[in-house]
Amino acid sequence: MYPYLIAHLKKEVSSLSNTIGPTSDIDIRTYPLVVVAKLTKMFSTLWNVINIDEDYFVSNIIIRSIADNISSLLLIYDQNDGDIRFLRHSLFLLDGICNRLSNLIKPIKNEDVSEEEYLSSINQQENFKNNLHGAKEHILNQIKNLDIYQTHKENIDILIKNHFNWKFKNFEVTANKINDKNNTYKWKNMYELLNMKELEKFFSSYQSDYVHGLSMSNVYIETNEQNMGVLICFAVALLGRIDKFLHRYYKDYLQVV
Repeated sequence: MYPYLIAHLKKEVSSLSNTIGPTSDIDIRTYPLVVVAKLTKMFSTLWNVINIDEDYFVSNIIIRSIADNISSLLLIYDQNDGDIRFLRHSLFLLDGICNRLSNLIKPIKNEDVSEEEYLSSINQQENFKNNLHGAKEHILNQIKNLDIYQTHKENIDILIKNHFNWKFKNFEVTANKINDKNNTYKWKNMYELLNMKELEKFFSSYQSDYVHGLSMSNVYIETNEQNMGVLICFAVALLGRIDKFLHRYYKDYLQVV
């Protein structure tokens, strides 16, 4: 069943991409498909890690990452519509772009790298930085052209100033509360969006041991059919959440797929 579900998801993503046609890398219509396509690869890898490598440790890390990805996907593209959805999408992109810009490391020159190769690396990085800066300005201009920016400029400017906070809960609050910690989702709260109440602590607590290499992750867990089968059940449930999202977000396109 699990391999069938992955194959079905891949087919839907491919069909939707062909139906919608080419767009930019950051277009809100197709960006969720980029995320889901990545997730199908992660699910395929998970299947191999469980069945071939029989690695309980890595399986938990992958499942936790999948849960994180789906939670953010649902928050950004499934909780609101219209300008709020576009705003959250834009802030999410800006958060990633600016983090990447601030963490770029200048190419290192050593005796194994020729001067020509080193200068080429420098030029490539500069082109990459210019592209990121261009994307950043483009997205900021799109935000400022939103109708909601004209009516809620102060709130949006605060969200932009405070590390592009795309995790805000309620947009319709006063400016002094828009970026308050009580108005911002934490990851453990975002798991509620999965509508898998019985697994919220599993994602936020149990699997944190494996993601962060805490002491309990070093306790041996037998990789028998029961223990690994439970992980497959969780993965199947997460696959179901993605499929439901696709059918909501792309309902108009799926009618012609």
